[in-house]
Amino acid sequence: PSPEDYAHIFPVASMEMVDARRWWQDGDISEALKKLERLLNLQPPAQPVDIAPPPVTSEEDNLDDNGEDDAPIYNRKNLTELYFAAIELADEDPDRALYLYERVLEIDPNHNNGQTRQLVEKERIRLIPRRIALAWDYIHAGEWGQALAQANEVLQVQPEHEEAQKITEIAQNNEKCDETYHHALIAYEQERWQVFSRLMALIKEECPDYGNPKQLQPSLAITPEFAQHVAEWRVMRGHTGAVYSVAFSPDGHTLASASEDKTLQLWDAETGQPRAVLNGHISLVVGVAFSPDGRTLASASDDETVRLWDVETGQPRAVLNGHTHYVWGVAFSPDGRTLASASKDTTVRLWDVETGQPRAVLNGHTDYVNSVAFSPDGRTLASASFDNTVRLWDVETGQLRAVLNGHTSAVYSAAFSPDGRTLASASKDKTVRLWDAATGQPRAVLNGHTAPVLSVAFNPDGCTLASASWDKTVRLWDVATGQPRAVLNGHTNYVRSAAFSPDGRTLASTSDDNTVRLWDVETGQSRAILNGHDAPVRSAAFSPDGRTLASASKDTTVRLWRVLF
Repeated sequence: PSPEDYAHIFPVASMEMVDARRWWQDGDISEALKKLERLLNLQPPAQPVDIAPPPVTSEEDNLDDNGEDDAPIYNRKNLTELYFAAIELADEDPDRALYLYERVLEIDPNHNNGQTRQLVEKERIRLIPRRIALAWDYIHAGEWGQALAQANEVLQVQPEHEEAQKITEIAQNNEKCDETYHHALIAYEQERWQVFSRLMALIKEECPDYGNPKQLQPSLAITPEFAQHVAEWRVMRGHTGAVYSVAFSPDGHTLASASEDKTLQLWDAETGQPRAVLNGHISLVVGVAFSPDGRTLASASDDETVRLWDVETGQPRAVLNGHTHYVWGVAFSPDGRTLASASKDTTVRLWDVETGQPRAVLNGHTDYVNSVAFSPDGRTLASASFDNTVRLWDVETGQLRAVLNGHTSAVYSAAFSPDGRTLASASKDKTVRLWDAATGQPRAVLNGHTAPVLSVAFNPDGCTLASASWDKTVRLWDVATGQPRAVLNGHTNYVRSAAFSPDGRTLASTSDDNTVRLWDVETGQSRAILNGHDAPVRSAAFSPDGRTLASASKDTTVRLWRVLF
């Protein structure tokens, strides 16, 4: 007999067939055979069991021609058979056992004086963890309907179950995103890359659990060749000279760019439209930084000034005079009350952000100061100089705390680890050095680069350090041991900078080869080559949510890229 015949004879058969088909589709032939053998070994009763409820009849309908009771003999024998079949399956297959118990109750709602109904309620509660686990499996497989079914079963028992509610929300949202995904496929086939990019970004924003490797078609794997077509989202034109620096506001809504054309520009980070042109500097602008509250923008210029701007209006707030040579870098303290500036005049200056007044002049370096960085707690400032040293300063008093000697050539940049315990420095001497930020003592010398190292950056968890070098490579280092983790090869000219995404999974590097590259931090493999600029790319920055990358180039443009993975 066919499985369908067995399904009418005994309800367990249909369940066995469902399982057999599932195991067969999953490629587990041995399990499928076990289910089929069990199916074939089922013993049908002498008479077919009609598991549908008996028709409602009157007493007269139940009398034969002789007046005897002719009601169908359905009751106890068949229900008992289903009931004991459920008991037998309770431990081995609770889902099927519950199914049989429920069939018994459909036929006799008060079966066993209500004890069967109590048993069903207990079984439903006992099955909740299993259903939640299955629902997540279905979510990860992209089977939204199946996930909804499992979550609904849980919610029928416990309507306030938070995890089931979350699964329901994810599955419902992803069902909606199926249509968007369908349109994205059409755009992909038609090579309409910007449309495809926007649709994929929309899916990623509205359905974070959609688009996992099991869900996306293999042909849409984000390879470097593919990403170079689809990732570019906006080209922002407006500057008339090289763009040296870009920065996102803390809320991610605004992007600022600093240019050789003596201006800064504010852009809407979502649309790419210009919001304001900030005029005032009389020489090229090389550095830009947002205050932690996003209300103030600071700029560093070769006109020997620092300027503060109101982000909302684009109007100047203050001109900070005092330096006597180019200003190459600015940084806000974590509390936003103090601004530090680094200058070619060999000094570092601290400024009161509220008033624009100078707070301290930090003297000590004997050559140009390239950059400054605050510790996460805001108590210490590090400055990197052409005099081969890094200096640590007490922000409150302006006093020198330590001179970090060891490099044998200019130090280009310095960065604190997220926990503030370690300082990293990048030097023209081809090395990176790690220092104890509390004592100023050296912790490790990271050798490997074969040309000057221009910049360093810690990933958000502080475990990995990235260094960018003129030797055309980026290197990843284990901060705890000082050992190399990976050499990222691919650029064909100097690498200017490196920046980690907020989740620490992706690294962006900019190069004089006119490209930005994205790297998988875990594996060290290239994830995308972002082509589009036609001159060296000087810097890049991730938006706070990590979904957008901005790049600044000597080709006078800023470009926005959607990060599709």
